[in-house]
Amino acid sequence: DAGKVVNTALATAKDPKGNDVTDISGTTVTNDTPTDTPLTQTPRIALVKTAAVGGTGKVGDVITYTFAVTNTGNTTLTNVIVTDPMVGLTITGNPIATLAVGASNSTIKGTYTITQADIDAGKVVNTALATAKDPKGDSVTDISGTTVTNDTPTDTPLTQNPSLLIVKTATTENYTNVGDILNYTIKVTNNGNVTLSQILVTDPLTGLSTTVDKLEPGMSKEYIQSYLVTQNDINNLSVTNIAYVKATTPKNQEISASDDAVVEAAIVLPCGNVVVHNSFSPNGDGINEVFTIDSITDTTCYPNNTVEIYNRWGVLVYEVKDYDNANRAFKGFSEGRVTINQSVGLPVGTYFYILNYTSVDGNGQLVTNKKDGYLYLTR
Repeated sequence: DAGKVVNTALATAKDPKGNDVTDISGTTVTNDTPTDTPLTQTPRIALVKTAAVGGTGKVGDVITYTFAVTNTGNTTLTNVIVTDPMVGLTITGNPIATLAVGASNSTIKGTYTITQADIDAGKVVNTALATAKDPKGDSVTDISGTTVTNDTPTDTPLTQNPSLLIVKTATTENYTNVGDILNYTIKVTNNGNVTLSQILVTDPLTGLSTTVDKLEPGMSKEYIQSYLVTQNDINNLSVTNIAYVKATTPKNQEISASDDAVVEAAIVLPCGNVVVHNSFSPNGDGINEVFTIDSITDTTCYPNNTVEIYNRWGVLVYEVKDYDNANRAFKGFSEGRVTINQSVGLPVGTYFYILNYTSVDGNGQLVTNKKDGYLYLTR
């Protein structure tokens, strides 16, 4: 630490008379200059900076840095101080009063709160500086590294999860006519953890095409769009609308998303005419096997009905409510209230039908209707 060893010696002898004869050592026989033995001084210090990420590495989580200083020289070092230019870093534990040769000390710590800019960069990179005094009062410095032999910056990686969400909602439930307006809400959200740029939102059906310069995590943009129903939409009975979004990540990668909304047509078709087919042939050939009444099964137009069939003597041979041409249908067998063998088909001949049914007028009111006439059963 002194850089040298300095000392003197004393020679003592007796002369012939017994008196002491002395001399202090020198560098020659003519001087008493102390002997000065120089020692080489190589003061050195090494700083290693390591990082530990707290939490999941999201914005607001804390990185804790440990600064390990090592005396790699051959002199004692004093007043060891670590500095770090990174904005937002807080250092505690400065200074270390003394650091012996070969000794290491890790009591100096640093804490740093992760920012959105750090997540966008995907890492935090920086270096620190260790400064100490050698025995001569001169400064000894070292830039931090990953080991005591390098000055490589400390690189702390942070996980990036770019993600984009688009939700398209139809605020119009349905449509009925050409020219009806369909309204949509399109919401674009950055649901990842990095800032996105050059966000392009398109909706080909409505003509939307717009760009957002930047969208930070958790932020959204909303658009209101409308569309006029065409004849093709009436013919297709639904409108499917797809919205698209794409954006660029901080690493210049493209991500995209899409969503669709379907609006169904609620088209009221005109009521068909109630037409009674007055002949049928239940002979098992699969053709014209049932007494058929057109449109009677459209309960929206014709909510209720009853059918009565009489033979030529006026005897009721068939009666049913809610005639449907299938399960409730006259197939040539007696189902009347009179005593007739119902397992045997009715004879060929002329019968008489009475159809009572209700219909809905333009004001939504029920109207009572009646049809009657002759029915011919052949086999």
